[in-house]
Amino acid sequence: MFQLLATCFKCIFKLWKKRPDVYIDLEIYSNFSTLVALFSLSKNRIGFYLRDSSFRMGIYTHMMFFNPKVAISGVYLQVARLFGEIDDNISLYPIDKDITFDKNIIPEKKYIIINPNASDLRIERRWSAENFRSLIQNILEKYPELSIVLIGSTSEKEYTQTVMNSMDSNRVINMAGKTSIDDLIALIKHSQLVITNDTGPMHISFACKTPTVCLFGPCSPYQYGSENNTSIIYKGLYCSPCVHDFKIPPCAGDNMCMKLITVKEVCDTVISKLDPSASGKDPSLDISTSYGAQNKVFGLVKRS
Repeated sequence: MFQLLATCFKCIFKLWKKRPDVYIDLEIYSNFSTLVALFSLSKNRIGFYLRDSSFRMGIYTHMMFFNPKVAISGVYLQVARLFGEIDDNISLYPIDKDITFDKNIIPEKKYIIINPNASDLRIERRWSAENFRSLIQNILEKYPELSIVLIGSTSEKEYTQTVMNSMDSNRVINMAGKTSIDDLIALIKHSQLVITNDTGPMHISFACKTPTVCLFGPCSPYQYGSENNTSIIYKGLYCSPCVHDFKIPPCAGDNMCMKLITVKEVCDTVISKLDPSASGKDPSLDISTSYGAQNKVFGLVKRS
C-alpha cells in the first residue's frame, strides 16, 4: 500500500509538471484511474461511461459511451475521432521495429509459442494444463521440425512448468519469467504461430500480426478478438461473457466455457493455420471486423 501511494503521488507530480492539455482515460470498470485523471488537472479529460455514471460526470469534461458490443479497437477509434478524421484501417498496435531484445532467446529452429496462462485477475480464462499438455504432444508428433516455446510472467513460471511435467522433449522450452517485454515482443514476432488464452500476450501477437489461435470463454471475442490472422475458439455459453460483470463468476470458477473446448478442435485449428492447404477451411469461429464505422463522433457527452 505504501509503495502504491508513493508511486501514485510521483506520477501525479510528473503530470502537474507536464500540464497536459488532454487526458484520455481508457479504463471503464475501475474508478481509480478516474481519480488520477482528475488530479492530473488536465483541461480536457476524456473518459467512458457504460451505465449511469453520475460520479464520473463531474470529473470528465468529455464522456464517450462505451459500447461493449463493439470491438475494443472500434471503441478506441471512436475516441480518436474527437481529434479529427482518421483512417479506419489504422493500426492501433504500433510495434517499434527498434526494440532492444536478447538475440539469444530466439531459437535456431522454427518455433511456435504457447501461452497457457491468463493472469491472476481472472484464472477462469485458462484452458487446463492437461489440455495444453495433450496439445503440445500432438504438435510435437505432427511437426517434428518445430520447437515449442512456453511463455508467462515470473509469477506464472511454476504453473507453466506443470504443463511440461512428464514431457520428455528438448523441443519444448519454458521461457516463463525469463523475458523482458521487448524479449517477449521479439519472441512473438518471430514465431510461426501463437496459441494463447485471452490475456496480454494475445494482444502483443495481434500487434505483431503473428498468426494466432485464441481460446475464449469468460470474455467476448467479438469485443477483444477481432483481428486479422486470428482464429477464435469460443463456445458462447449462456453465462458468457461474464468476466466484466461479476467479481465472482456465475460458475463460481467451474469454467465450462473453457472446459468444453476440445484438444481436437484446437489441433484442427492449429493445422489450418500452419498448413491451410492440408486442412481446408479454418474450423474456428469467424468474427467480422467490420462495424460500419463512420467518420463521425457518436455517443459523446460534453459537460457544459
